Amino acid sequence: MDAPRLGRVRAAVEAAGAAASRDDWTGVGTANMHFHQCLVELGGSRRINEVTRRLLAELRLVFHAVASPEVLYGPYVGRNRALLDLLVAGQAEQAAEDLRQYLRDSEEQLLSVYRARRDAAPVTAMAASGASR
Repeated sequence: MDAPRLGRVRAAVEAAGAAASRDDWTGVGTANMHFHQCLVELGGSRRINEVTRRLLAELRLVFHAVASPEVLYGPYVGRNRALLDLLVAGQAEQAAEDLRQYLRDSEEQLLSVYRARRDAAPVTAMAASGASR
């Protein structure tokens, strides 16, 4: 594993932990995005790195739909640390398996937020128009 790149993963994990300890959930979100970018960079592909940068920028917009950033990012602070620990220990296969589940969980969480906002939108629109009979 490339030590400087792994060091950037570690720095992102530490930044998230420090931000969480200050209840700076926006900072945790920024560190989380950086963590994922650094994970991708471990592969060493400039093209994939660029695609990931664009994807993460798009996702950042989606994350603004979450009412509580702590609820969104809180569970992943420890999970990011666990992934880093596996990588440091040379357990890349286990890290990849854990990351697959992590991404599934994250996808479900985001879809739940989206569904809740979508389902609440008609009620909000009706209430705003004064048609709440």
